[in-house]
Amino acid sequence: MNAGRLRESAEHRAQSFRWGSLSERIVQALLDESDPYGEVLLSQSGLADVIGITRQSVNSTLSELRRAGILNTGYGTIQINDTPRLEALVGA
Repeated sequence: MNAGRLRESAEHRAQSFRWGSLSERIVQALLDESDPYGEVLLSQSGLADVIGITRQSVNSTLSELRRAGILNTGYGTIQINDTPRLEALVGA
């Protein structure tokens, strides 16, 4: 896949999730806080504290990502299932 097509694909996904700067910050924090296996050892409240936003904002974005199959959430953890798709949402 060429770079232009990859960028177009990422932009399409971003639009389908209605990404804004808040969601991008959440996604970037997930990538920054994840270990090599895609595990984020933070609760939703903890992630919200790291970013400086409300837990409800984090919950909304995580729900969209969960529905898309990009991640799973559990008690005090978040498991990223598809790092490349998550990275594409922030242009990483």
